[in-house]
Amino acid sequence: MKIYLLMTGCVLFFYSLSGCNNSPVQFDRLLCEYAIEPDGIDTPSPGFSWIIRSSLKGHKQTACRIRVASTVQGASTDSAELWDSGKIYSDNTLHHLYAGKPLESNHTYFWNVTVWDNFNQVVTSQTTRFHTALLTSDAWQADWIGAGPSIEPRPESGFFKNPKEQYTLQDTVIHEGTSALLRKTIVCPDEIQSAWVYICGLGYYEMYLNGEKVGENVLAPAKTNYLAQVLYDTYEVTDLLKTGENAIGIHLGNGWFNPYKKWWKEYRMQWFGAKKARMQLHITLKDGSHKIFSTDKTWKTAPGPIVYNCVYDGEIYDANKEESGWASTNFDDSRWAGVNLVQAPGGKMISQQMPPIRVIETIEPASKFQITPDTVVY
Repeated sequence: MKIYLLMTGCVLFFYSLSGCNNSPVQFDRLLCEYAIEPDGIDTPSPGFSWIIRSSLKGHKQTACRIRVASTVQGASTDSAELWDSGKIYSDNTLHHLYAGKPLESNHTYFWNVTVWDNFNQVVTSQTTRFHTALLTSDAWQADWIGAGPSIEPRPESGFFKNPKEQYTLQDTVIHEGTSALLRKTIVCPDEIQSAWVYICGLGYYEMYLNGEKVGENVLAPAKTNYLAQVLYDTYEVTDLLKTGENAIGIHLGNGWFNPYKKWWKEYRMQWFGAKKARMQLHITLKDGSHKIFSTDKTWKTAPGPIVYNCVYDGEIYDANKEESGWASTNFDDSRWAGVNLVQAPGGKMISQQMPPIRVIETIEPASKFQITPDTVVY
């Protein structure tokens, strides 16, 4: 007992000399919905977690306090205007649910946590952030658009899992396997402070702003039962926009949503509808005003250069059909057709929070052979 009291006294004496800035308590990670500084949070009560470590044996958290504000300064003071949890007597560091004022869609928030330890010392973390997506269905103003028909034949189940099912309906499915291009030009009248885009393209999509690809995601969004859930992505695109005219482009592929009829099988691929997209771009200008640009009937469409694309069969790309600069402002789209407003896929729009598929390595061909003047084998 004497040895234990002596050791404890030495620890406390060292701790008091070192001060909180040199505390043995270190924050390894601050997590909102189990992610570091996530974008696209679409739950009204996100959970906050943190990972702490210490070099002292038996060292643990005994209480915590979470503060959330709309500014970094607000979260770092005692006047966090959105939520101050107060002192919570708990050693739990996982998934403390937000319980403050209602959060807004398309907004960046800041938070930190203060912990008390079993030596009665207090340590506050750095302030970190999270960004909300569209928290309610009413926040979506965008239409679903595409090159396919406005009304599509669908069985009672909502999807075809066998090609024979289409013959029980008045119309059969006319499948279009070529990729589709969608574009629109917009005008930003003033300097841009921030810009965020929320987008879903079915079956797969790539988005472009002024000719530049948005994000690193590929084969997005992830597969779901599209009648129940439809995933969308969130991107900050401030640096891709400019004052004046801007061009938005979306390239759509078939993915799991619009498979070829030969693959319609109950436990393989089902047909949910023709390719379609929904996008909403939120821009905050330097003067404090806000602009929302979204997919609607004013967009234009044309066939893409990928003339065949399938999850199982791969794709065929025809460079002769490439529309150079199609996602740029100086492109002439007078030959393009207008889009159709199409049926929604049916499922609830949910922000995609899982890690996306990305290109992590590019393998260069070892050699190539010119078989004919028009054919090269790599």
